[in-house]
Amino acid sequence: MKQCIIFLFMTVLLDEYLPAQSANHDLTTLVHYEKAFAAATKYLGVRNGFLMFFSDDALALDKTIHNYRADLVRRQAPLYPLQVLLEWAPTEGRVARSGDWGFLVGPYRIRSLKGDTRAAPMGWYFSLWKKQTDSTWKVYIDVGIQTPSFELSLDSLVFDVSSNNLEEATMASSTRERLEECDTLLNWACEKPGYKFTDWISPKVRMHRNGQLPILGSRAVVDTLMRESNSVKMFKGAEVSDAGDFGFTYGSYSQGTEYGHYVRVWEANDEVGWNVVFDILSPAP
Repeated sequence: MKQCIIFLFMTVLLDEYLPAQSANHDLTTLVHYEKAFAAATKYLGVRNGFLMFFSDDALALDKTIHNYRADLVRRQAPLYPLQVLLEWAPTEGRVARSGDWGFLVGPYRIRSLKGDTRAAPMGWYFSLWKKQTDSTWKVYIDVGIQTPSFELSLDSLVFDVSSNNLEEATMASSTRERLEECDTLLNWACEKPGYKFTDWISPKVRMHRNGQLPILGSRAVVDTLMRESNSVKMFKGAEVSDAGDFGFTYGSYSQGTEYGHYVRVWEANDEVGWNVVFDILSPAP
């Protein structure tokens, strides 16, 4: 009976959040999926909401890299009414020209529903989405950072599709082999004090680091990478869109006593092959 109720609930939810007529590869459609995902989690809890929107091959990046859904299935089912609420909303993102991969970022908060007056944990999430064979979108990687508290009104956030318009994106294309090469070279450079990273960094790059607000723009990101010269990063995997314009890489990193995983999103560049448009370090719990 409970499964039937959840199924009917999700049918209504998707009808509300997903546009009736829209190209499945359109960024607006992906934003609607993200909002439906957030709404499902709000009512059904993290475990059940995530199970509905994560792909079968989704990756968990924590102490190791492994299948995320297997972790979710092993978690205890939530008790209702929920005691804790995870809320988020997208503010920026990109979809490949071929409409097979895309990503979104935005703020999140974790709010107690038990009258707890302590400050709610807040931060920024990153979700990498993969189009499925049935043309729906599912999450492939989801990581985030915790940041100092900031003013946040999720209801007032508006995703500006025009500022993320694909028509303004690169028309270049490149290969997975060149992407792996660029990522490995960047990891090597990250260990070299004073190395300049300009060739690999997009002017509109965005960087997420735990304990800090988002770092925006190539100058600030290059400065941060130069300060992280004590980090050791190791490439683990990569994927490239069918159009060759959008790719991502992931791997492990160690920085002093901190250990975790990194994810980078890249856009094709005719001169060097690929440029980083997003970079996150996610410490292992």
